[in-house]
Amino acid sequence: MRSELPNSGLRGKISTMVSFQKDGGIFDGFGTKPNISIKRDMDQMLWKNDSQL
Repeated sequence: MRSELPNSGLRGKISTMVSFQKDGGIFDGFGTKPNISIKRDMDQMLWKNDSQL
């Protein structure tokens, strides 16, 4: 849905698409559960290392 504000002329669009996961559940707002869990460490929190890569 596209809309334009009358006074400012700003235009915007609201998405109306629904995305589904493999199991049929709704994707939006829930994300996907990772198959491998990697805990964050202090170096990653301080941007010194990316342990997920």
